[in-house]
Parts: sequence; structure tokens; C-alpha cells
Amino acid sequence: MSKKIDRTYLKCQKCGDEFLQKRPWNDEKYCSKKCWSGRKGKTELKCMWCKTIFHSYRENQKYCGMECRNSSYIGKKASQETKNKMSKAKKGYMPVNIFKSGSEHPMWIKDRTKVNPRWSAEYREWRRRVFERDKVCVKCGENGELHTLDADHIVPFRFDQNKIFDVDNGRVLCRPCHMKEPTWGMKTIKRFEEYTGDTAERIS
Repeated sequence: MSKKIDRTYLKCQKCGDEFLQKRPWNDEKYCSKKCWSGRKGKTELKCMWCKTIFHSYRENQKYCGMECRNSSYIGKKASQETKNKMSKAKKGYMPVNIFKSGSEHPMWIKDRTKVNPRWSAEYREWRRRVFERDKVCVKCGENGELHTLDADHIVPFRFDQNKIFDVDNGRVLCRPCHMKEPTWGMKTIKRFEEYTGDTAERIS
């Protein structure tokens, strides 16, 4: 159940209207984004293209509108550096070695022991076989219609690295049942520290 937040009515420093606090933990002074934008007042400016006088909340605005802004670019030629940047932005820039394999790939990891086991093909295969065997939550029988189903290690792989891909060490649990188990989230780290006396490395 969410905690009730006490809100009060404040007076807008721009328009003077009263408004209800949206975020009591912040020092709110304005009732809307419009009042916040106009808190300093409008500045009288001159358009660099059509030379007309206009008023704006932004002191560094150069043009009175998009039509004048676009017209100011007519006849100008972009530099080759700008063209290259525009080309990369439209195509979606990728490193030159993105399609190379092995150590030449930009995402290459030299020490594979540091890779999370859940990223491996063996883990995906282990998970598939666990779901293929159990199909529903072994605790309450939930079939995934109401809650998400998880593949859980009975003996966490922080305790025994040899049982990471052991199908007999796996079971299907729905999310509420999984959260009640001592193998959920940070509970596993606490159990590891109590069991071994060492600080567990967070690999999941």
C-alpha cells in the first residue's frame, strides 16, 4: 500500500494563482510550465532574418519563427565535416570493426570467467529444459496467466558453481512465490556471507 503524501496549496510567484503541490519534496514556486518559462518575463528581440521586432522568453533566440530560421539556411553550403556528421546521424553510426570476430570485435571480453552465466547459450538451454519439465509453478501451480514465471536455482550458483546448468537443480516459480524464497535477489548474497563468511561478488 502506497504511503499517503501530505500536500498543501501554494501561491504561484508568477501569476499569483493557488495550486496544489505535485511534488512536496521539491521547492515548488510556479503552477505550470508556462509560468516557469515566463518567470523572467519576455525580452524584446530583433529577428536576424526579417528584422522584425518580437518578444520571447528566451534571451538568445535569433529568429522570430521557423520560417525565418529555415530561410536563413538557403544558399549556404555545409562544410564536408558537417556533411559527414549528418551522414552518420542518418545512417546510424557504427564502429569500423563492429562486424569483425574474436579479439578485433569492440565488445570482445578477454577473460570469459567474468561474464554473467545468464548471458550464455548454456544458461538459455538450461532455462528452456526447466520450463519444459515443470511448465507451472511448483509451489502454487500458477501457469503464467496472472504472474511471471521464473526459472530458479534450488542451490544458488554462488554456493556451487558446478550446478549452474544442472536441470535437477532448477525449478519453475511464479514471481510472488519466488520473492518469498531465500534465493530471491539480495537474500542470496546474505545467505552466502552467512554460509562462508566471505563477501559475495554480485554476478546476477
